[in-house]
Amino acid sequence: MPVLQTQVPPDIQFTSLRLSQAIQLVEKKVPARAFTLVIEGKAVGEKADESVQVLRRRMADAFPGTIEDVAVTRYGAEQSTASLKEDRVFVFEIRCRYKPVPFI
Repeated sequence: MPVLQTQVPPDIQFTSLRLSQAIQLVEKKVPARAFTLVIEGKAVGEKADESVQVLRRRMADAFPGTIEDVAVTRYGAEQSTASLKEDRVFVFEIRCRYKPVPFI
């Protein structure tokens, strides 16, 4: 977790962090664990979109050789606060798929 904490821009707050696993067959039908990390959060201010993209890139670079794919799967203005605050709040979801780890 310390690596993850250092990668988060200051205008981003996580609201959910989930790690799931599935068993799948890889090369020559060897069973492997496939992990997926889903981060949901809020970003505030003019540079919210940029901050989410920075976090996505940092997630890809933070764990070299272990992550298969990182994508922003959801991004949009939070409806409940869009008209109430000076700074708009955006909600996002980033999905990180790790490379499968074979059972040995």
